[in-house]
Amino acid sequence: MGISDVEFLCQKMYTAGNTDELRVYHRCMEDIKKIKQDIYQWLEDRDVTRWSLTRDGGFRYGVMTTNAAESFNGVLKRTRGLPVQALITAIYYNVVTIFMRQLDFITSEENQKNYLFAPRVQTTLRRVEEEARRMPEPIRLNMHEF
Repeated sequence: MGISDVEFLCQKMYTAGNTDELRVYHRCMEDIKKIKQDIYQWLEDRDVTRWSLTRDGGFRYGVMTTNAAESFNGVLKRTRGLPVQALITAIYYNVVTIFMRQLDFITSEENQKNYLFAPRVQTTLRRVEEEARRMPEPIRLNMHEF
């Protein structure tokens, strides 16, 4: 097996784990199986729900990293190598910018349509309210759980 085969297998394993389409997952796994049966078997022996978005049952919500520090690292790529004080200042201004963008969006939506919540939340609240009005008797959920 040459270097190109190893690179091809690595790419197929990454694609199989990162895709959320079942047909792409199966195609990648079949390609791996054709090239190297023992690698395919090794992948199948592992808990597929832990390394594949297709089989995770929706618990990771499309996020491939579970480490929040790794996710936040992408935001701060430009600040590498800065002194601590400059790093803290950059973090502060990045967070303020994110909140200001959100505030601008919220205030513009509220001024235009007088929404108390985001449109998606409003739709969900209306739907739940309508369902609650049609319900003949209350349903108890999570009894004795706090």
